[in-house]
Amino acid sequence: MTDKGGETTLSKTYNSSTRRRVRVRIWHIGLLLLLSGVVCLLLLRWHWRREFRARVEAARVAGYPVTLEELDAWYRWPSAGENAAIVLLDAASCCSPPRAEDVPAVLWDVIRNRASARWQPFPEDVRDTISQHLGANTEALELLHEVAALRHSRYPIDLTRGYSETMGHLDDVVQQGESPGLP
Repeated sequence: MTDKGGETTLSKTYNSSTRRRVRVRIWHIGLLLLLSGVVCLLLLRWHWRREFRARVEAARVAGYPVTLEELDAWYRWPSAGENAAIVLLDAASCCSPPRAEDVPAVLWDVIRNRASARWQPFPEDVRDTISQHLGANTEALELLHEVAALRHSRYPIDLTRGYSETMGHLDDVVQQGESPGLP
């Protein structure tokens, strides 16, 4: 125990060994916390999977479909002539949208649901445009009236394909709903 500049060698040795122990302990504590977190996450994952499987089994016992094949079989095809989806697709394919230049700007305001135009009576040119459009789409309107009378509907999709199933039948409907040149 020699005195060097106000400190003893023993206290320096003691302080450096204590610091090393503290560093080692903090490192061990950090590792222990990390491992505890990983174990907790694994246990939660196991619990959630077990709970999910129990819910799926409860749905199966209740008679609901739980696989894609069961879902496809459960979602039955309506008999011929009773499928509203097919008639709706036919109506969408024979509908002809008006040309953008034929539609008055006031009608676009009504379509966009602007509060200022919503409660105003239609001007004469808008009424003429609407009646021309309805007259040009009488076949589609008749098919839509048929759809209202049908009770069953299934679009032509294969549910067994899951997420990889394409919804090509919606292309006609989406294209008919888009307005060319919408200002």
